[in-house]
This record gives sequence, structure tokens and C-alpha cells, in this order.
Amino acid sequence: MLNEKIAVVTGAAQGLGKAITSQLVEGGAEVICIDRDLAVNDTAASLGPKAHPIVADIANVAQIASLFATIDERWGGVDILCNNAAISGQPKKLHEYSHIEFDMIVDTNLRSTFLFMKHAIPMMLDRGGGSIVNISSIAGLVGNPSASIYSATKSGIIGLTRTAALEYGDVGIRVNAVCPGGILTPLNEQYLAQDASNAQQWIDKHALKRFADADEVARLVIFLASSSGSFITGAAIPVDGGFTAQ
Repeated sequence: MLNEKIAVVTGAAQGLGKAITSQLVEGGAEVICIDRDLAVNDTAASLGPKAHPIVADIANVAQIASLFATIDERWGGVDILCNNAAISGQPKKLHEYSHIEFDMIVDTNLRSTFLFMKHAIPMMLDRGGGSIVNISSIAGLVGNPSASIYSATKSGIIGLTRTAALEYGDVGIRVNAVCPGGILTPLNEQYLAQDASNAQQWIDKHALKRFADADEVARLVIFLASSSGSFITGAAIPVDGGFTAQ
């Protein structure tokens, strides 16, 4: 399904990024696995020779430019881009955030998505098309108290997604966003163990009364990245167990 495709996934070391990378490899793609965590090397090693780790900080503009120069030199371009890496920051009300925290969250979540798209799109144009899947969140669709900046970045990602879909649809580049609810990632599993009462309230907001397994969300990413999703672009699709059905 994805044989001979070159894919780039950010935040690939663990959680959803690892699940996306694994399923891309299973589909036959060569996957460039990007993360600032050195654990990305172990993740790639566990997935076999089609997974290629690169340690980089996606909030660093110079590192992103260098990264894409390496991709161009070694792999000749990109067919699939999945902007997955993100940070949420500490939970607090809007007026309690500093401008430094604002910049850090925006640079990591929103600016990096813009820059990865900016560098990948010319490569996709040279290859006759491609697919971009940006990981947004239910926080990009509805208000998310105590996470105003995170929510703003996730809403911004949806805006980038829809606009890019309109700008590049006629040249074969599809751009979509996936909006997960709660996912059983290592960080969320830690949260569930440490704050069971508040965690249960969060779980109960999902109609299915559970969090998603990362593979459940990754399957939609693969669908959108592949020819199976060939007539889908500009969409922001919830994978949220009914969270936004309220």
C-alpha cells in the first residue's frame, strides 16, 4: 500500500508517533523518525531497516532546515508528512502563562507544523504530489480549560490544514488533520495512575468511557496518508470516542 513511499513522522519515539511509524513501516514505507528524545534510536531499531531515526528539536528553525537538507540528500524527497510532536505546557489559566511559555508551546506545536510543511511541500511538488497529516486535537475543536495556549496551537493547525488543502489540491497534495481525544500514551498512563479521580472525569467525557489505544488513532493517519484516502482533503476528523458529540 505504501511501498516506495518516503514518510516523515515527528514525535516518533513513543506514544502515537511510535504507533504511526510502526504502521507506516508495516505498510511498506521508508520512515524518517524524528524526535528530540534519544529513545527514537531504540524505537527505530525495533521496527527494522525501514525506520530511520534522526534526533532533532522541532522547535529549532536551523535544525529543521538541516534536517530537510539531509532528507533531500539521502532519500530524495518526501511523499508523506505527519506532524505529530507537541507539548501541552503546565495546566493553568490564561493570565497565569508567561510569554516565554507561550513562545515555547507555539514554537513546538504550531510553528514547527508550518515549517515542516514549508520544507516538505516543494519536495512533494517535485514528486508529483503527497499527503500531509497534521495531528491536531479535540482541543482544537472545543474549549479546553487550563490549556489555552495548547488549544490555540491545535486550532491553528486546523487552519493551516484547511488553507493548505485549498492551495495545493490542484497539484496532488492532500492535507488533513486528525483530532484525537484521550490516548493511552505513557504520559497519560502516568496521569491516570497519579490522579485517578480527575482522570476518571476526563475519561467519562468520552461517550465510549475509555481512552483510545494509540493504534486506533494511527489507523486513521495511515488511511489518510495512503491512496485509500484519495478524495479526502481539508478535513479535521475527530477520533475521540464521542467526546465532541456533546
